Amino acid sequence: MFYKVLNMYSVINYDKKLYEQIQKNIEESRGYVCYINSKKNTGKTNSRYEKYLRYKQALYTIHKPHNPTKQKDDFNYHYEALVPPDIDIKKINQLYEQFGVQEDYINEYNIINEAKDGSYVAIHTPTPIECLALENLIEIDQKIEKTNRFNLSKNFVMHNHKRYMLLPFLIKSEGAFTEAYAIANIYDIGIITLQITMTFEHKKVISTPENIPRNMKIPEVHLYKSKKNYKSDDFWEKDIVSNINADGIMEHYIKQLSELSNIPFEDDRLNRRINWVFGDFDKNKRSELQDFIKHNKDLYTSYLLNGTKEHSNRYFPSEVDEILKGFEVYKNKQCIYMCSPTFSILTFGSTLFYEKAKEILENHEKESIKQKAYENELRKQKAYEEQLNLILKKQTIINMFDFLRFYELGFIKKYFVRNLLQNTSNNQYASTEDYNLLRKEFNFLKLQYDEDILFSSDGSAKDLYKAILEKTETNALLKKSEELFKNIREDIVTQKEIKIKSNETNILVISSLLTIVLGYNGLRLIVNDILTKIPPINHYVILHPLRFTVALWSVLIFIMLYLNIKRWIINRK
Repeated sequence: MFYKVLNMYSVINYDKKLYEQIQKNIEESRGYVCYINSKKNTGKTNSRYEKYLRYKQALYTIHKPHNPTKQKDDFNYHYEALVPPDIDIKKINQLYEQFGVQEDYINEYNIINEAKDGSYVAIHTPTPIECLALENLIEIDQKIEKTNRFNLSKNFVMHNHKRYMLLPFLIKSEGAFTEAYAIANIYDIGIITLQITMTFEHKKVISTPENIPRNMKIPEVHLYKSKKNYKSDDFWEKDIVSNINADGIMEHYIKQLSELSNIPFEDDRLNRRINWVFGDFDKNKRSELQDFIKHNKDLYTSYLLNGTKEHSNRYFPSEVDEILKGFEVYKNKQCIYMCSPTFSILTFGSTLFYEKAKEILENHEKESIKQKAYENELRKQKAYEEQLNLILKKQTIINMFDFLRFYELGFIKKYFVRNLLQNTSNNQYASTEDYNLLRKEFNFLKLQYDEDILFSSDGSAKDLYKAILEKTETNALLKKSEELFKNIREDIVTQKEIKIKSNETNILVISSLLTIVLGYNGLRLIVNDILTKIPPINHYVILHPLRFTVALWSVLIFIMLYLNIKRWIINRK
């Protein structure tokens, strides 16, 4: 089996003053599966959604889609539907008439009594895939919470964000239904990260795609209708969409989140990022994961660069090796993580979860005969491999957050830097006050998402985060921003100096004019009261007082004009 998971991330801006209101609206809407209150160390699961699933499982038990076992002629079979006593059978029949039963379930099997003559009693449980999604979402929520508490600072975990497991959805690909998830992280700094996760199961390793991986079309998707408030019966209503890609599903969830929050949200498609998870679960094929990647270099190059088979074929083998080596973030025998600036791939090897899956599959009975009979019957029903693969897939979904949680935090940091640069390019910062605001936001970003502040201690998680920042070119963008902000400061200082000089020139001109206007009367008084009394020029001044006054005034005007022209020339330079 080859397992593929698509994780798409998007960032949504909102007014940070609405942080508490958004949480309140989502919780009152019942449009979620579960959430954890980190401050109170408590969790809550949506009881209305649980009630819906109890009725759906009862419906599939009573009106089973087909016989759960392959019947033999020499055996007698008897089936009895086991449903909880509080289930309303009349309502079950009404639901069957209205919605029927689909193939969106798995058949769980358990022998509870085995006799020597070959007869046995077994419980077949047709479990809707949404029940698996509920179980997985609760475990994912717990996994992320543990990851946060173990690695991140207490202040960040307790006060800076709230996480909601939103309603899941189903996808149908290659004739089989698989579960898919949506997670919303609401941060008090005014952003929401929305993550959608889709799972795909393949019988063998997929080939290098002919089309761009991001634009992969999903044949059929079952989505809950978007509502402002959900009752248990509302979850039966679904929109079935054909040939939709991940971006289309993301838009649906942004719309749904807007309904739940009662606040209109929008995102920029250019800010979306994709993480792929590959699971090489073919048994006894490769002892080391690196061998798998060596045999599928073009596949990895295609998904890391979002290219097609044609694009991959343009590279020389040495270039492909260099690309893959350059994108490595983490590596061991059974797990490799690679990051490009916009895409990343996490790969789990065939033996990483295999032993643990076998342990989980055992029923822990002391009687080895009963255990053997259980496993043999599972194999006869072709259910053993299904159960094994189910556990492997679940382990993949849960454990991928050891990496993806820190990828998301790096994604937030890069988004902030890009957003600041975008605002700068739009000339939103033209004054000293604007620059100070820009610098404040930038310093907040550096402080809030700096690895030494964000993480509670040194360790592999902190090293992983630092490596992700480097490979996604977030650090390079941060350095570029620093240089740009320095240039902006220099430009603002220069503009300020020019304005000061311009004001000084205006003041000088005005003062000069006042000096000239007022100076004429002063010069006339000087001529009449002083110069007329100083020999030997007093005779000439008495004869021509106006001539002397105008001459002195003209000299004063010339000096003022000369000084202003000289200052204007200096300011121009």
